[in-house]
Amino acid sequence: MKLLLWKPLFFLLLIIIFQIISFLWSTDLKLGLHNILIFLIFLIIMTSTYEIAKSYPKRILYVLIIYFIFLLIEVILVIIFRIYPLIELDFLHSNIAKIFINPNTIHGLFNGIRNNVFDPNKAGGFFVNANVAAAFLGINALICYSFFKIYNNNLLKIITFFLIIGVFFTGSKAGIILILSLLFLSFIIFYFLNKILTLQKIIYILFFINIIYLLIIFWGYNFLQSDFVKKTMSTTEIRLLIWKYGIEQFLQHPIIGLGFGGWQENFKIYALKMGIGTGFPPHNTLLYLWAQSGIFVVIFALLFIFYIIKFGLILIKSSIKELQGLGIAILGAFGWTFIHGMGTNFGLIGEIHMEIILATLLGYSLARLKFYQKKVIYENEYNNL
Repeated sequence: MKLLLWKPLFFLLLIIIFQIISFLWSTDLKLGLHNILIFLIFLIIMTSTYEIAKSYPKRILYVLIIYFIFLLIEVILVIIFRIYPLIELDFLHSNIAKIFINPNTIHGLFNGIRNNVFDPNKAGGFFVNANVAAAFLGINALICYSFFKIYNNNLLKIITFFLIIGVFFTGSKAGIILILSLLFLSFIIFYFLNKILTLQKIIYILFFINIIYLLIIFWGYNFLQSDFVKKTMSTTEIRLLIWKYGIEQFLQHPIIGLGFGGWQENFKIYALKMGIGTGFPPHNTLLYLWAQSGIFVVIFALLFIFYIIKFGLILIKSSIKELQGLGIAILGAFGWTFIHGMGTNFGLIGEIHMEIILATLLGYSLARLKFYQKKVIYENEYNNL
């Protein structure tokens, strides 16, 4: 019970409570129950991991290594489906797909609720959305990379490499940008923390950045004319229309929002008027939370984000290598979720596949912090004898 008073979990609990209250003005209680269940699963996994890691941290590590190995199946599928799109279509029609993907989701794909895996330039593996697949692989890549740096496990180094390759093969524009930027930041922080960033290495890094810069200038014009940029602009235009509607609705219902199901019902009229699809969700974590349950849930979400970032920074500031690495993993994985979530519909803690590894990481990191804190207290008491 005391663990639930830890600030990130405390604000998560407040979000759950206020979402239950918002059932009073909601039209889709099933959607509300689904959202609350996702938060509860996160809490259960996080607290369970914390309790196990306090006594048996190596068991959590072994489970994570096995988990990372199994992620290679998703990478292989993404690569195959990107190279051979027809195989992905056959997979989605198969009974095997129904084991790993919600049958209702698969049914919707072929009955009007289409998703971007039908784009031959994208691939999702076990996911029907390439952006979600990229985020899932990218978040795991950042965590796997941090664990490799902490524990010097070469197997994790190899898995990290393939997870990064998997992100590129999804075809997700946001995924590619985030994996490059966040991985680079993780690399820089690790080297700064360990004082390995010599003058020679700084010169190499600056040289590399300048080469990239020159390449961008050289091929800049062709890039701006490419399908990549045109599709990005088209996607952004649609999101701006969605957010415009969200702002209009916020000004009308700032406190209680629209309730669960309210967005889905009200957006259709606006979408038909603007000539866009009627099924678009808000494509923004905070906007979605407001629409579901009102402004107070948004405030609690912002506080949750703040305290997760604060926790990551506390770990990084430690003099202990393991805690530093876990801090980088926290900021990288949750940072991806928060940043990408501002333009997609993952939710505050990611979709259900992401929240498992995020909750495990959070629980394990907190347990290791408590372990070292107790160790310092014990050593201080021993020295004072």
